[in-house]
Amino acid sequence: MHKRLTIHITKTEDPLSYILNRLPKSKPSSASRIQWLQVLWPIVCTILAVLDAHQHPTSTQQQYHDENPGQALLTWINPPPELPRPLL
Repeated sequence: MHKRLTIHITKTEDPLSYILNRLPKSKPSSASRIQWLQVLWPIVCTILAVLDAHQHPTSTQQQYHDENPGQALLTWINPPPELPRPLL
């Protein structure tokens, strides 16, 4: 998991918690912080979905699958540009 999250093994024994504890409490303004989240957040969401499936292997619920994992957070931190309104 360290390799997938690009966290060096000497930095922490629990890379998932390390990432989750670094999530922003407010909208980040730094371009590097936004880029960091855009790369790591979908990976974290995918790992959490896999862990959930392993924890509930006999569940009759359809397993969670998201084509764009973590899109809500990514849209919040870096919304798409607004399209110009047509003149009437």
